[in-house]
Amino acid sequence: MISVDDRTGSIELLPALRQLAPILIKPSSGVPIPSILPTRLLSSDVCFDGVGTQGKKTAVGIERKRVRDMMNSIRSGRYSGHQLPEMLDYFDHCYLIIEGYQRCSRDGELETLMTSAHPLGDSLGGKWVPVTAGNSSTFRFFELDHFIATLESCTSVHVRRTHTDHETCAEILSLYTHHQTAPEDHHAHQALHKPQNHATIGKAGLVRKVAACIEGIGWQKSANVAVKFNTVEEMINADAKGWIMPGIGKVLAQRAFDQLRGKYKPKGEEL
Repeated sequence: MISVDDRTGSIELLPALRQLAPILIKPSSGVPIPSILPTRLLSSDVCFDGVGTQGKKTAVGIERKRVRDMMNSIRSGRYSGHQLPEMLDYFDHCYLIIEGYQRCSRDGELETLMTSAHPLGDSLGGKWVPVTAGNSSTFRFFELDHFIATLESCTSVHVRRTHTDHETCAEILSLYTHHQTAPEDHHAHQALHKPQNHATIGKAGLVRKVAACIEGIGWQKSANVAVKFNTVEEMINADAKGWIMPGIGKVLAQRAFDQLRGKYKPKGEEL
């Protein structure tokens, strides 16, 4: 279930969240479409339960602020002095979504786009105007960026930026689906990168992929390895002499042989 605060500033998100949920959350994801209900929340605009380590339940809170409201909250201290401490107390994961078109003016001021265009329309139209505080003073562009940098480096709050309420709702649903998977089951941040210098015609076989990971062989020489060995098993079982081939001499052949058996250490790791 996703809970949306029933007061002005939050409740407006409810229709779009309900409309987008069955569009964005596909059955193949394994995440059921959540109920989205208005609730009086003590902190945040939106919250939901997530899945933590080893299936433990976690609480996720999302605060949504339009650009002008964000800047006024920064100047008055309302966000840092009141809303932020409450969120950090209530939730395991905290997000701040800053909504609105924004840019740096020629004078270095923070500007926002005033437009009545449909969020999914082809043209924005409207007018860029300075973001002003209650006393009509303006904000420097760096003021918002520096605040976000401080927030992310000094607290556990994660900041997202969106342009429209439609995009904000999509971001909320994206965060919801992300947090329905335990941290140990997320692997997008784990990968092996083996760059190649030229395009490969056709799909590389397993023998070549494994050989390319061997220090000294790399992508280019792995082609010769794939020609000589038909399977990974054959490649592993070959003796050092069997590794001698065009482009791979006696020294490199011994190195490849040793690496496959965990006996080789790169320079600097001998001790």
